[in-house]
Amino acid sequence: AEIDKSEAFANLRTLAIVAVVLGCIAIGAAAGTGVSISMSLAKPINKLTDAVNKFRGGNRESRANIHRGDELGVLANSFDGMAQELSALTTDLEKRVAERTAESEGRAKELARSNTELQQFAYVASHDLQEPLRMVQGYTQLNKEHLLVAICKALNITTHEHHDVVGIDKAALKTKIRALKTERDAAIEAGDHAKL
Repeated sequence: AEIDKSEAFANLRTLAIVAVVLGCIAIGAAAGTGVSISMSLAKPINKLTDAVNKFRGGNRESRANIHRGDELGVLANSFDGMAQELSALTTDLEKRVAERTAESEGRAKELARSNTELQQFAYVASHDLQEPLRMVQGYTQLNKEHLLVAICKALNITTHEHHDVVGIDKAALKTKIRALKTERDAAIEAGDHAKL
């Protein structure tokens, strides 16, 4: 019994069709599985990337919030922990800067008040230093004979009749007063209270 060619190849054709259908099903299943795995990886990666970009952009509250048991979950949890620590450190730093700024402003106000007081004191001291010179000039013009007596009176110095007038150098007195004013102004500008 010989088998007809068409009968012999009919089984082969059926087998080929079944193989092609099974191959297509296998390819479709593999593609579906690949897409499913790809989607399950891409979504958390995109979420983590978005959280990182927001954090980098200044949103210190941005977190990934990905809860998985694989490496992506570990990476997301590490990012969330780091973001939390950086937020706390930044908040603490901003608080310290605000406190120090307030302290500096307080010191600046105190220094300004102190400088104002020093300037007022310097003005009064300058006036007080020039007053004896004005008195000396006035006494000189009134009565040059009694100049030493007038100076001694102005400076509260006890005089005796045996003191002789040897002459007073008004230019030297003015120079000394100007030098004292210059030292005073430099001390005020430098904030050196000891020199005043």
